[in-house]
Amino acid sequence: MILSQDPSYMQRLPTEILIIIVRELSLLDSVETLSLVNQRLRMICSPYLFQKLKIPFSLAGLERLHHISSSHLAAHVRTLCYEPTELIEPLVQHHDYFRNCVYTPSEYARDRRDACWNSYGTRISYTTIQNYFSRLADEQQRILERGRDLVTLQTCLPRLVNLKTIQLHFVEGIKEPFRWFAGRVFVDWKDSFPDRFKSVLQAMVRAKDNGVAIRTFQISGFYSRLLVSNSELPSLASDALSSVEDLQLIDSPSMLEFMSHVHLPSLRRFALESCWLWIPELEQFVFAHAGILRVLHLQDTWIQSETIHDWGISLSLGNTKTIIEGLSKVRAGKVLSQLTINQEGVDRYEYQEIFDSVFTK
Repeated sequence: MILSQDPSYMQRLPTEILIIIVRELSLLDSVETLSLVNQRLRMICSPYLFQKLKIPFSLAGLERLHHISSSHLAAHVRTLCYEPTELIEPLVQHHDYFRNCVYTPSEYARDRRDACWNSYGTRISYTTIQNYFSRLADEQQRILERGRDLVTLQTCLPRLVNLKTIQLHFVEGIKEPFRWFAGRVFVDWKDSFPDRFKSVLQAMVRAKDNGVAIRTFQISGFYSRLLVSNSELPSLASDALSSVEDLQLIDSPSMLEFMSHVHLPSLRRFALESCWLWIPELEQFVFAHAGILRVLHLQDTWIQSETIHDWGISLSLGNTKTIIEGLSKVRAGKVLSQLTINQEGVDRYEYQEIFDSVFTK
């Protein structure tokens, strides 16, 4: 089909046709370009442009969430992707501290000689490095000192009345060419990430109390170990995640043990992705949610394989067969309706097993 070169051609199409076009383009992530054509297309594209809202841990990001949640666009948001970052040592804002304790001029001279700070042929100055991390540290402290992240999340999530999915992605938050240097200035994420996780849970409870039911909850990049005993966190998580049907843990190995102690009355599907498998821990989770959990999906997970020889035991990286054999208790326990491993397409898996479980009786 050859379309007219007349710029007004799209404007003359019926709204119903434009909606179909926009819906198809949304699958190709091309809606944003189309929305710039004119005001009419902008209005038609809005529901697709704001279906997924990405919010970084920054003043601008939190302000964007506040602005959208206070507008008519709030009703379009179905997925919220929040990206807490690792915290930077606040003292890097002080020139003397940075110069004497973090990165000396002599270290910079050495690194410049070794081309560590050579970005596309452009030298990165010592002042540029300090200013970059100083600005980030200052912004983070302004957020934390006033509790802006918690206040904003608790205020805005209840306004997103059609919100169904929350994606919590823990990230470095450092851009190139500065990522190489980031390890020198990070504060221990073991403490900061749990605080950000707790803030999101508290906001989810506030949203739930206002009628917002989150059905899918995804966590990625979480490595901190969470306290279970003598902690209010499992109870808070049980309250916040009470409506979650699909729980996804990506590259978050320590979260599996914690979730075994969280009551998830609505859980139907659990996905574990991009992490090492420890079978006893996975078994504990599955049996802790027996009678509720129906589908277990594993994607790009790794397992250690042991081979017994006359001379001893050798260790190697296992494969899908190793995982299946390791899950023998789960597979024989009749607690699941389905086990899938490594999705390769729509309803296509490297391995799929359907069980005669309590759900099929």
